[in-house]
Amino acid sequence: MTDGQDGGRWALAGFLYQLVGTLSVAVPIGAASNVPITDLKNIDLLLSIRNMGTPIRIHPEQLGQDAVFTSGDECVIAQFKYSADANSTISRNELKEIIKKLKSAARQAKAQGQIVTACCLVTNRRFTTRGRSSQKLWDTTTQQTHSYAFRYKLASTAEWAERLRSFARSYGAIDSEIETRTNELVGSLIKQIGETQGDVVVTLDDFVRVYTGSPHSRRLTIEVTATLSRRRMDQFNQGISAIQHGNILIERDVFQQISRASKERALIVLYGPGGSGKSVALLQMMKEVLDQHSSCCTIEFARNIPSNWVVDVVGEWRSQSGAINNDTPEVAIQRLVNANPNRKPVLWLGMDGLDEGIELVDQKIYVQKLIRWFWDMETRLPQGSPPLATLIVTCRKESDFKRLMDFGPGYSGSYPEAIRVAEFTPDELEIAERTVFPDFKLHLPSLGQSPNYASPMPLGSSTPYSAVTLIDPEAARALKHPAMWHALMTLETGVQRKALIGEAEALRDWGGKFVQWFQHKARLHISQPVLDTQSLLRVLGVIAQHCGSVQPLRMVDNWINPATQTGIVTGAIAEMLYKEALSSGMVEEDAISYSRWRHRPVLDYLLSLS
Repeated sequence: MTDGQDGGRWALAGFLYQLVGTLSVAVPIGAASNVPITDLKNIDLLLSIRNMGTPIRIHPEQLGQDAVFTSGDECVIAQFKYSADANSTISRNELKEIIKKLKSAARQAKAQGQIVTACCLVTNRRFTTRGRSSQKLWDTTTQQTHSYAFRYKLASTAEWAERLRSFARSYGAIDSEIETRTNELVGSLIKQIGETQGDVVVTLDDFVRVYTGSPHSRRLTIEVTATLSRRRMDQFNQGISAIQHGNILIERDVFQQISRASKERALIVLYGPGGSGKSVALLQMMKEVLDQHSSCCTIEFARNIPSNWVVDVVGEWRSQSGAINNDTPEVAIQRLVNANPNRKPVLWLGMDGLDEGIELVDQKIYVQKLIRWFWDMETRLPQGSPPLATLIVTCRKESDFKRLMDFGPGYSGSYPEAIRVAEFTPDELEIAERTVFPDFKLHLPSLGQSPNYASPMPLGSSTPYSAVTLIDPEAARALKHPAMWHALMTLETGVQRKALIGEAEALRDWGGKFVQWFQHKARLHISQPVLDTQSLLRVLGVIAQHCGSVQPLRMVDNWINPATQTGIVTGAIAEMLYKEALSSGMVEEDAISYSRWRHRPVLDYLLSLS
């Protein structure tokens, strides 16, 4: 190559250093304009910009300098100096000329009404260190009184490139996109500079558009997705319970099992009878993911799962459709990995009610496809390696899950991790007592041995009680059922006490609170205009009168037929109500599909409606 060719190549390299450096300097500032300056890990030269409320704008080749950065009426003036020789230094005379030009540009900016906050030299060259060094000249210049600061930054092209990559990854861009789109960005800017003679403005939206395809895309970092995840969890919580007791969640042994398994397995099944707390356990796990694991998560009912859930979720967090990039689940998860490195699993998904409301063929296909995708991921995991993503599903029977996934009698392979969620254990009851009723001295572990036990009533009661009071057997049995605990917590303290000792009216009130919770779930899951509060109560009351305490009762004879005879619901809706009753634990079913009312106080309340 001739000297002229060498010179042209290095001139181009210098221009690209200036251009890419200009881009990479401004991007982190503009992207985090609402973050305190002290928290930013960006180039020192822009720390002088005080007005962080507006985006940073880039003006290449302005005021006779390589770049001017503006924010509102404030600006930073930058000059880039690049050398192909890594050992090259900036001499004193060269530095004098640089300083002279920076000061001239500052005067021009002031004349145009700008507030100059800094003049910066950005280079891959060091100052001369011998004789009357350029370092001494720079030190002298920076110590002089100016209305703006002088700043120096030693930076390599590798640093610029990594800064741009880091920015793009925070928005979920994958590596192949980053390289292609960085080249497009530089090429586009070169073209604009040539067409406009340097009058070019580049904003944060331009960077976001280049790397994501949309100027409105959000970052995919956990700090951004956490807000959206909590919003979804609040919606999910409204769908599983209308009965709240502050933010109290009773600590259960199963939480630790789920937490341990979810760090090692890509697919987990939670199963157990209706009202045992599977949905609450799932919600608790997702909250722990956000608060302790700092990973991305969401939760959804199985009946609402879309055909491409993973892609849709990441696209929603990103504020754009995954279809823009024709993403697969693998690519969508990789976007999260890029934005949140060193987090495994980076994505947690909760699917509730696998056996509820997915009668439609297409919906079953969506659910099966998703579960199989996670199961395939798990079977490919190296021993001891955490998955990139974890799916937790809930259902009443483990056999329902195996049947859905076609794990037939001849299947000889391994199964996903299955964790049973059941009634409160004695230890959990003791924790429940301390957590929910700190003033009650019920010694609840005794429930594990006998429903009739002696217990002092709460202190501070205005009603005279004997020193020792027997807990009612029905109340003792109900206390083991997590859903009945939630109902009990909504009663007034005095009514709680009376229910625990078996007063009939208080027990019915307790059953009524459970029915209230059931109604809330039923209306959410069965979207029919006929299911207003009074109509639903009338249907349930008729069912209760028809079958009473008949043991056992059958779904068609003792539930669907009397429900349809009211003229309020069809047979299909009555069957949905029955399945909802199983799901909530209002009734429980044996192995041959005979069922019974699970709690006498609930039945008594329904019978009292007539």
